[in-house]
Amino acid sequence: MELSPVLAERAEIGAYADFAGGAPADVLSHLGIRTLNAGSVQALAVRADSSCFLNRAGGFGGDTPVTLDLVAAVCDFFRSSGVSAGSIMIAPSELPSSWPSIAAELNLTEGSRYVKLGCPVSDVLVSPADSSLRIGPVDAARSTAWATTMISAFGMDETLIPMAASTVGRPAWRSYAAWSSDHLVATGSLFIHGPYADMFGGATLPSFRPLYTRTTWTWHNKQS
Repeated sequence: MELSPVLAERAEIGAYADFAGGAPADVLSHLGIRTLNAGSVQALAVRADSSCFLNRAGGFGGDTPVTLDLVAAVCDFFRSSGVSAGSIMIAPSELPSSWPSIAAELNLTEGSRYVKLGCPVSDVLVSPADSSLRIGPVDAARSTAWATTMISAFGMDETLIPMAASTVGRPAWRSYAAWSSDHLVATGSLFIHGPYADMFGGATLPSFRPLYTRTTWTWHNKQS
């Protein structure tokens, strides 16, 4: 199976948009969460996220190519949402030859580059790394504890905990945790988007990071 960068990008931005934009109405209002849909492109703005990490747009390419008007609309969306910064994420294969002029006209500056890895499910690890942690699915009763660990491990604002907790139990999401005895120490989830899926929210409390929970998530999500 040949992986499509365009479809992979759509799965990733779909995860972010649903992670925040699928929260209950009172959470959307309290945190200043807004989403934009333009063809396959989705954009997310979360005014309460002081890190601006969640403010992003993606899904460019295929039947929704990168154009000046589309990128300008995304910039307008960020401005109207009251956020101070946002990322426009485009796979290298989808950058048009006109990108330098688009970026210059809209006063965009290059930020961090991401290396994104993917493979067919059949090629994922067949066994977990050695770990003393207990891995299992998360139900609604543990959603707040799960979200608290995730947000804390990422060093993000505590106000985002209800947003993260609301993903547990949604149809497209599979949520997991790692426990040391009865202490929830790590989180991981899978967002299913058609034939693709995005591994999302893999976060481990600092004192437990040497226990290789990320490798364990990879195996456990495959079994799902």
